[in-house]
Amino acid sequence: MTDTFDMLLFGATGPVGRALRARAALAGLKLALVSRHRHVDSDTERWFRHDLYHEGGETLPAVRVVLSAGPLDGITRWSEREPQPAGTRIVALSSTSALVKQASPDPRERDLARTLLDCEQRMLALGEVRSCPVTLLRPTLIYGNGPDRSLSRLVGVCRRIGGVPLPASALGIRQPVHADDLAAALLACADRAELAGAVLTLPGAERLSYRDMVQRQLDVSTPGRRVWSISDGLFRAAVGVLSRVPGPLRTLATLVRRMSQDLAFDDSDWRKLGISPRRFEPE
Repeated sequence: MTDTFDMLLFGATGPVGRALRARAALAGLKLALVSRHRHVDSDTERWFRHDLYHEGGETLPAVRVVLSAGPLDGITRWSEREPQPAGTRIVALSSTSALVKQASPDPRERDLARTLLDCEQRMLALGEVRSCPVTLLRPTLIYGNGPDRSLSRLVGVCRRIGGVPLPASALGIRQPVHADDLAAALLACADRAELAGAVLTLPGAERLSYRDMVQRQLDVSTPGRRVWSISDGLFRAAVGVLSRVPGPLRTLATLVRRMSQDLAFDDSDWRKLGISPRRFEPE
């Protein structure tokens, strides 16, 4: 296999990364993939062992386009540590969490929002200083092509107790976005010079309530199981208990506090890419 690659991809083993690799294979693109672990090469893919957060590892090839479907802080540290040739285009995923979690009651979520915003600013500044065009994508809740961090947790609760209890007020608007649509967006940005320095917000095409989103997921993953509506007062009492429990339950308690909040975003940035994202179609 030739050592000339069309793109370098970080986050290749996640849902968005796997979708991007499938699209690249159909397009005949050759990818250099980065992972901490060894994987099997193919005719169109070669894996490089490299840790974004630490020096060392295999030397990565020079490419015209760097795509990141992984953590933004990882690609930020790597970009600062290993300058790319002028003209190298970098397209990376951030998250709308940079906006919606700034005022979270959970200090860990506030830290996440600060980290995302800080990394965004650092990446954009690097792009200007080094003449490496940077485009950042802020998706909403990502689903599809494997388990996600939110809906899969609730489905797990359903399988243990037979349903998902939600407060009556769990009607906040959500716009889940499919991993494959984001893969298409990353590839679309690779040749769009006019998007240098842009931060694009990419929600899913459908706006639906938190309750309806969860029920639609249950209909697919655990048919016949239902969302149980309970009073807000009882639910708040349960959340108060969960908040004092260390581990995953505390994370769940933070999640449910946002169920009544509308987390909807304008979808006009998709039109800049010529992409029409799909409605919420859980797998």
